[in-house]
Amino acid sequence: MVYMARLGKFILVLSFCLFCIGLSTLFWEPVDANINGKNELLLKQEGYPVSGKGVASFQGGATKIGLYKYIYVVNGKSYRGIFIRFSVSSLSSIKYKVMESYSEQFKVYYFPLAPTISVAEKGIPILHILILCIFGLGFIALGSWLRKPKKLFG
Repeated sequence: MVYMARLGKFILVLSFCLFCIGLSTLFWEPVDANINGKNELLLKQEGYPVSGKGVASFQGGATKIGLYKYIYVVNGKSYRGIFIRFSVSSLSSIKYKVMESYSEQFKVYYFPLAPTISVAEKGIPILHILILCIFGLGFIALGSWLRKPKKLFG
């Protein structure tokens, strides 16, 4: 299966590109942005008791998903951007805080050569890159394993 190895190599190239883009954001210009609109969704799951030796009860949890639209101005021209934020926490926590609130005005970072490209947070997404590399190497290994001739009897 040649396609597995090709898919693995493509995923590794994608992770390298993500690393390069994340690294380049460290040099992007900051600018003030205003939140234009936001949609938030809260998903809750109540806890339930589990009995048994060595088994802990499920306390429950919540996930909040926020879609934020913002506007920023560079050299007198207005641009729009969108970012999504996830937050997971336990319902049993006394300090239950679903998501860090963004005030109506916050900093975004734009690419100086193309101001239409912006990010709400700059930096290298190490976790995403690591996950992509694991999948890429897994597909390459699976492809090489599938290409080997199999001995059915003998």
